[in-house]
Amino acid sequence: MTVNDSADATEPNFEHQPKRPPEPSMSLVRQWMAILSVSFGAFALVTSEFLPVGILTLIAQDLNISEGSAGLMITVPAISGAVAAPLVAVWFSHIQRQRILWTAMTLMIVCHGVMYVAPQFWLILLSRVFLGIAITAFWAIAISLSARLAPKGVSIGLSTSIIVTGITLATTLGVPIGTWLGEALGWRTAFASMMGLGVVALIWQAWALPTLPAAQEKVGFKDLLEIFRFSNARLGIIVLILAVIAHFGTFTYVRVLFEQGGNYSSAFFSSLLLMYGVGGLVGNWLAGYGASKQVHTTFLVVMISLFAMLLLATLMTTNATGSVVLMLFWGLIFAAIPVCANVWMFMTVPHLMEDGTGSAMIVFIFQSMIAVGSFFGGIAVDHVGIHSLMYGAALLPLLSVVLLLVFKKHSAHLVMAEPSA
Repeated sequence: MTVNDSADATEPNFEHQPKRPPEPSMSLVRQWMAILSVSFGAFALVTSEFLPVGILTLIAQDLNISEGSAGLMITVPAISGAVAAPLVAVWFSHIQRQRILWTAMTLMIVCHGVMYVAPQFWLILLSRVFLGIAITAFWAIAISLSARLAPKGVSIGLSTSIIVTGITLATTLGVPIGTWLGEALGWRTAFASMMGLGVVALIWQAWALPTLPAAQEKVGFKDLLEIFRFSNARLGIIVLILAVIAHFGTFTYVRVLFEQGGNYSSAFFSSLLLMYGVGGLVGNWLAGYGASKQVHTTFLVVMISLFAMLLLATLMTTNATGSVVLMLFWGLIFAAIPVCANVWMFMTVPHLMEDGTGSAMIVFIFQSMIAVGSFFGGIAVDHVGIHSLMYGAALLPLLSVVLLLVFKKHSAHLVMAEPSA
């Protein structure tokens, strides 16, 4: 892998635009089915990753562990995923892209089979280690394929939003339905249902995905650091780090927040998760549109909103109406974060996003910060309480706002560069 040595490492290098591969001999319908199969895979994996959020207290009570300890079910796959991200990018750079996606879905199915029958918590955590690897392998490839899989004429912003919609639908449908199953039939049944999602995703992708050749040039570990040479990329990464820590440091324990705030029933909490997902569905498409037009302004608005939401969250959970508004708003904000981050990187370092090294580093950072947020959030919940956690986390997006304003002149010009035909 080589980069134009004359490129200014502080500005986007638009000479390296994402290039579409030769058009596959597929119908337009089949092309759409291919990109939608990746989105469904995202739906299955993200539902699997964050299902413990909805049934956290059920797991803690059944296994006789603290809520903070149960939160390790979010932390552990994030850690293993972060470790796996650079390894996937380097070791699997020569493997056809669709085969990596198939392997990730297969690993997900096996992991949930283990979780369903595991008699002890440590074995559940071990299976979550491998789930984190599957999630990272999938995401390290999925986002980099957004320009390759979309039908001709579809923008990177739109194709990225379509794939990321799988995340939104996971929160809209997957986690709420999984939570309902956990309440009605037991939390192990909820995990077993994830096996079914994995099977559907694997069959769909096996049918729909064309052959997707690997990168033509071998990727080395040093290539993964290339993204940090660009000042705008560094700014986007810092904002992403702060946003992800703030979100997952608090949302992992959202059930604790509502149980301590309003003493709501389990059924009402499931409906609140549904509201979170509905908000996310709106936020995903708004962010896709806004980021394609002006990513700096969109990211700034998202960070201001995240700050305000975390600051007011404990007040809004004291009544049902406020709780519904909070979850709708929270879902809208979070859905916008990965869209803004990925579009920012496509505008800043399109060549690195295309070859997979940029997306691998974004996955590494995202998963690492999930681990950091959920881990320290668990410590805060167990020792200082959920309210103090919410107020402390609000400082992180506030810092992001300051950074985006201070460095506005360096990044406000970013405009989506569409792939050439």
